[in-house]
Amino acid sequence: MAYPQKLLNPREETIVDLHPHWWFFVKEALFLIISLALAIVVALTAGDGSIAGVLTWITIVMVTFASLRFALRWVSWVTTYFVVTTDRVIF
Repeated sequence: MAYPQKLLNPREETIVDLHPHWWFFVKEALFLIISLALAIVVALTAGDGSIAGVLTWITIVMVTFASLRFALRWVSWVTTYFVVTTDRVIF
């Protein structure tokens, strides 16, 4: 989504409109991928026991936490702008 034009001054034009680089997501994406992989391993190898139930709940919590962290980081990325106009620089 581009920077809203209604927030610019009269006769001000946008030259560059960017979001942060995709590296902004790396740490959260890796955490999410690792927690999903761990959840798959636990689901495939867990037997019928109390330990299996505890491990399952731990991985569910980890995946949920990782998903929320990734979603919050994405919202932060979507709402962060680096804009260069003819009159100013907006961050």
